Amino acid sequence: MPSFNIHLAVAIKYCEKNFIKNKDDFFKGSIAPDLVKDKSITHYTGFKDTSNLKRYLKEKVRLNEYLKNEKIDSDYKSGEFLHLVTDYIFFNGLFEEEYIE
Repeated sequence: MPSFNIHLAVAIKYCEKNFIKNKDDFFKGSIAPDLVKDKSITHYTGFKDTSNLKRYLKEKVRLNEYLKNEKIDSDYKSGEFLHLVTDYIFFNGLFEEEYIE
């Protein structure tokens, strides 16, 4: 899972290319999903059985579930969503399938 530093670095880069009215709220949102004990709730994790690592990683972050349950109506929520997109890419696009297997 990306560290707080990675999430903040992604948020800073995002702000350089996009208009964010309240950057403090955006940055807070960009780390908020990892500030809880049970991250499966804030990441909308679907499948929690790590014995099937491929499926577990695929469902570790479910962006569609977030969008069904939340409205991105503030800079904080935009930061939250960017956090989840970053995690999704990390879990689904960073590792080669052979490495996971």
